[in-house]
Amino acid sequence: MKNIFVKLETINFKEYFLLYALLNGLFLFLLYGVIADPIAYVGDSPKTIKFYNVFTTVIYFISPFYEYLKIYLLAKIIQKGIDNILKIKSDAKVIFLIVLTSQFSMLLADVVKAVWLLFVQTDLQMHDRKHFTPLSLLNLFERKNITTTYYYPLKFANVFELLYWIILSLGIAQLFNTTRKKAFWIVFRTYGFLIVGIMLVKLILNSTFFGF
Repeated sequence: MKNIFVKLETINFKEYFLLYALLNGLFLFLLYGVIADPIAYVGDSPKTIKFYNVFTTVIYFISPFYEYLKIYLLAKIIQKGIDNILKIKSDAKVIFLIVLTSQFSMLLADVVKAVWLLFVQTDLQMHDRKHFTPLSLLNLFERKNITTTYYYPLKFANVFELLYWIILSLGIAQLFNTTRKKAFWIVFRTYGFLIVGIMLVKLILNSTFFGF
């Protein structure tokens, strides 16, 4: 694994990110433009369906900018954690590389979801497709039996999220010459806290505006 991260440092960062952005856009289109039923998201009104189509098209085009900003901000947050815990001045470019590599685990989640919905469980109802998260604890329960409080924690508890943590931790441990335990602690104090914050915000927004 160490050799993988060392070799990635020699790769053209721009081309590496463009590869990720292209694949991400492709799977966004596949999941929301081909597989998803707009009715599950916006209802069956022709106006809202038209809005859905326009909105998703815009998302496809701006997704590279959003992904870059997301990775950049997460890398800056993790950099603060590395600098504070390891007492060093870390290289932001290296951390961006680690985060970008970790993001491919989320692309893998999209691949599994697309394959599952297209070829394995093709008879899922449209609302079940909307909430389907591959290899997560959420799939162990009936959607109607899950309260808002537990929905996001169960959704985030999935194999690909675990893989994301592992890649982040290994990348930090190996490129900054620290122990895996300390690297995991850095991820926990940065990315882990961020995930908890995102779940709380989603919980509040959905409860307040959507009654979910």
